[in-house]
Amino acid sequence: LFCVRPRLTHPNRRQTKNEKQRLVVRHHPSTGGGPTKTAPKQGQPPQHQSMPLVHRRVGRIGRKKTYGGLAAVERAKQAGTHKAPDGPPNWFLATLVIVGGGSLLYKVYDHHHLPRAPPFRKAVPNDLHAIHDLLAVGSAGVFLNNEDKSEVSQAADAFAELLEEIHPIEECRHEISEARKRPDLASLGGRMDPSTAAAANAAWRCLPAHFEEIHFDKPFEVAHVGSPGLEKRGRRAKVLDRTLLGACKPTSWDRACSLWVSLHALSARADQLGKSREFIRHVYPLLA
Repeated sequence: LFCVRPRLTHPNRRQTKNEKQRLVVRHHPSTGGGPTKTAPKQGQPPQHQSMPLVHRRVGRIGRKKTYGGLAAVERAKQAGTHKAPDGPPNWFLATLVIVGGGSLLYKVYDHHHLPRAPPFRKAVPNDLHAIHDLLAVGSAGVFLNNEDKSEVSQAADAFAELLEEIHPIEECRHEISEARKRPDLASLGGRMDPSTAAAANAAWRCLPAHFEEIHFDKPFEVAHVGSPGLEKRGRRAKVLDRTLLGACKPTSWDRACSLWVSLHALSARADQLGKSREFIRHVYPLLA
């Protein structure tokens, strides 16, 4: 009664999962067991043996490294079945990344770099071209609410009248005065006061370069005042012919540099005439 009946193996009996794994490990080439491989006969394609179940399961958790990664590449090279991956070579991709990244960095550097400006003594009359923008952009009040634009518009009108006295160039003082007396309404447009718009254009025209809209890249014109799309388009005007400038020649921020030169020259003239307080009172709202 206490004897254990031996378990008979029948050819048709279904093997258990553990028995299958033990059998695969015993006959797998990586364990050193099993029959030796015979070379395929001439004219017959090589027989590819599917990866056994135990290898897939063990390799999945990282315990068997001999049939994956670099080992598999080395065996493929020895068997002559290794092929280079499709796509461009690594050196081409590396060169493309370096060239593309360098171009992007240069664009960012060229856009934001502020080179050291020459001294103020190298300024020339053409560097005063931003007096036009001080009137036009200041009168527009681009980033202000509608209820605050009336204040800057009044300050621009008063500043245009003050330019008849404090502009550092005598010819410009005379031409601004004449333009304010007889504004050309047909050529102005926009929502600026006609006399102020005429003074702004005269501040361009009276300089030695006789500036007009064609001399700038995306200028802020007096006709743009009141049109938000056109006002934003002229947010960074740039002089096309750099040889016309002096202290502002090397910079890429033409309006900022010209304002720097213009405010120094205007304040010196206003201080000489005793109109410093009036100058600051009118120009401060335009800059703010």
